[in-house]
Amino acid sequence: MPRIAHVISTPEGVGGAERVLASLVAEGAKRGWDQAVLNPFALDPDRSELVGALDGAAPYRGRRCASFGHLPAMLAWLRRELRGFRPDVVHAHLFHAGVAVAALGARRRSGPSRVLTHHHGDHLLFERRRLEARLDRAACRRPDRVVAVSSWGMELLASRLGLPRERLACIPNGWSGTPFPQSGLAGRPTAICVARFRRQKGHRDLLAAFSLVRERIGDARLLLVGDGPLEGEIRAGAAALGLGESVEFRGAVGDVWPHLAEAHVFALASLYEPLGIAALEAMAAGLPVVATAVGGVPELVEVGKTGRLVRPGAPEEMAAALVELLTDPDLRQGMGNEARRRAAGRRASVTVERYFDLYGELPAASG
Repeated sequence: MPRIAHVISTPEGVGGAERVLASLVAEGAKRGWDQAVLNPFALDPDRSELVGALDGAAPYRGRRCASFGHLPAMLAWLRRELRGFRPDVVHAHLFHAGVAVAALGARRRSGPSRVLTHHHGDHLLFERRRLEARLDRAACRRPDRVVAVSSWGMELLASRLGLPRERLACIPNGWSGTPFPQSGLAGRPTAICVARFRRQKGHRDLLAAFSLVRERIGDARLLLVGDGPLEGEIRAGAAALGLGESVEFRGAVGDVWPHLAEAHVFALASLYEPLGIAALEAMAAGLPVVATAVGGVPELVEVGKTGRLVRPGAPEEMAAALVELLTDPDLRQGMGNEARRRAAGRRASVTVERYFDLYGELPAASG
């Protein structure tokens, strides 16, 4: 059976990339593949949340690398791990992992095939991290295949990073699990956002929008599901706007479906977003989506059919769209039903099958 080593750069937490990895590892275990998961950038190698997401489906080894001074030892560790495991395929996930694998040198003729999933889209360009953007471009030139998670992302890789299209693949992320039926707990008009508290996710804009919503709908509430480095700042922002108990912080949750079942509308105010798997999960739960028109999000949300798209950094536009859907049950139900229908074809099982088809095309895995 083929041997695959997944290399991911996850300091802490579990997001879309980690969930994709967990799905791939689970399928690999079913197929009898020999697998290893290596995380050279864990903040706490012994207590990574990624271990829980993998659920024992593959061995996990992590290493702390939190500064430039740690890089030589980290690269030596990664080289040793890969030599000891002797994989047929090395699959890198996220920017730092892609750069680390590329730094090991060009692939030898008899060496493992390499795949990089470019989960991060244009966030390095957006954040004006020019040196890292150049490293990203260089790292993307080493693998046998580079995978984009949306058509928008594939165009980014081809047009802005200049990668040859014959080495690119588009495999959109999918959702997994079992959505709950609407629970009836949302007696009050309720919006929900599922996102880590990072600048990318635009929580400050979302709070500004919700403050405007409250001026029109006095009993509206907002559920915020997730954790992250900016949580304290967002809590303080909600208090400063006088939102009080109308904003509920649910923290990081293992099962998002019961929380989605409490809501009427899903809101996402991201400043950049390669795809937006949280929005896809909300669609699977039958919620219309109000989101910013960034990255791959317009590939999920069709205006007037499954939700509304607004400009990033425009809280007044988001507020108007939320008010419209929170006050019109018929419109909301029609969009929610269509959202559920469209999400049905975008399950994680489809994503996983396409990855294993891709692995089968690689010379080291197929030979």
